[in-house]
Amino acid sequence: MHAAGWLVIGGGTAAGAVNKRTAAFEGRLRDLQTGEVVATFADRDMQDVGPLDLTRLTWYGPAKGIMDRWARQFVQIANRKPGEAVTDPTAFTLRPF
Repeated sequence: MHAAGWLVIGGGTAAGAVNKRTAAFEGRLRDLQTGEVVATFADRDMQDVGPLDLTRLTWYGPAKGIMDRWARQFVQIANRKPGEAVTDPTAFTLRPF
């Protein structure tokens, strides 16, 4: 659908609005000794917006970008100082793939 959208000016944007790429996950962290749940988390994220998006030519391209962003955020969370907040990056990219 995204590739077909290139045939019309603005068609890629329209195809992207119809064919939204999202990914979601949720998880629980348990203490291995007690079995107690010490943290729960969930997130749903959408692919970044950009002027040229070649990742939509594959079924996994947008999800890979979302998972890479989650991985970077997990590292930031693991390395943060007490009281420091981890925020989402801007949802715009200039990287086409």
